[in-house]
Amino acid sequence: MRIGHFIETEVPGGAEKLVLDICARLPAHDITPVILHFNHPYFRDYCESLNIEQHVVPGRSHFKSTFTLPLFSWGFRGFLKRIKIDVLHSHLFGPVSGAAMGCKMAGIAHVGTLHDVHMIEEKPNRIRLLQLAAFLGTKLVTVSSTMKDFYHSHASFSSAALRSIANGVNLPPLADLQTKSEIRKELGIELNTVLFINVGRLVPLKRHDLLIQSCRMLPDDVNYKVLIVGDGPQRQYIEQEIQENNLLDKVVMTGQREDIASLLNASDCFIQCSDTEGLSMSIMEAMAASLPCIVTDVGGNAELVVDNENGWLLSSSSNQFADKMQQLIADENSRKIMGKNSKEFIMSKYLLEKTVESYVSLYKSTQI
Repeated sequence: MRIGHFIETEVPGGAEKLVLDICARLPAHDITPVILHFNHPYFRDYCESLNIEQHVVPGRSHFKSTFTLPLFSWGFRGFLKRIKIDVLHSHLFGPVSGAAMGCKMAGIAHVGTLHDVHMIEEKPNRIRLLQLAAFLGTKLVTVSSTMKDFYHSHASFSSAALRSIANGVNLPPLADLQTKSEIRKELGIELNTVLFINVGRLVPLKRHDLLIQSCRMLPDDVNYKVLIVGDGPQRQYIEQEIQENNLLDKVVMTGQREDIASLLNASDCFIQCSDTEGLSMSIMEAMAASLPCIVTDVGGNAELVVDNENGWLLSSSSNQFADKMQQLIADENSRKIMGKNSKEFIMSKYLLEKTVESYVSLYKSTQI
């Protein structure tokens, strides 16, 4: 069976990494993964490194507009037939809604995973395109139960058309990680400094401004640093905010990194101030690295973080974030206990292989 994974991206994030992690494991289930993308260097490089078949999707200019989407669908139909896809698995709102008609015309089964809700929050009428996709036979998947409830509350979907398959996290072998001392030496951070880490795209909905405000509220003599890991259109703005708030000695921007697991291993706590989330891969990876998590109470975060057990769920309040940061900075024992609870929780419920098995079962039941 050949399963095509179709995704559009500007700045890679958790959804993109999950797609690659899933594809890397499909051959063990006698499935050939095929990545379909709009000639993005991130996917080109990773597919080459993992020896995964990839194809550049034609007609992106038609894909970007609802009015020209029928033209894209017609060309996409022929494209899928030429590369002999048995089931197409689209990811994120654009590819899910954009590929539905092409799959229908090609007679190819279609699975569509929705990794977030912000596209519908921004423009609620967009959900009609998802209803159309479901009507055309697309099996819609949300990555958390909270997300499934959100979509059911905004439109009518049958239980057969919309289900939930939780994201899963891959645990890298410890032998593949750089040590805490090696990473900290590279970054110029002392071993006794309490290190917070934030991983994600540098876009407005990730609320790095709230993170910076929270840091500004901490006393100057507190021994901590914050790593902001990732890239995106707001990078220059965030750098300016750090400088204007006199936090150059406290907040370090690393840019896009490929050694996230090593950076997490070198950190003490994870922090995320997003306005919206699906089921955050960044939080899950931080939990797998035994980190306590301070996060906003949005999306599926409450399915991962339990107050006072492995972190805290907060409102979008810099006062609350600063308070919990200071609490963890001062209490090494709490950091260790919460971090231990994080890893045990992830190991018990959210391993990647369980996610892969759920999708494999869906592929086999969906194939036309």
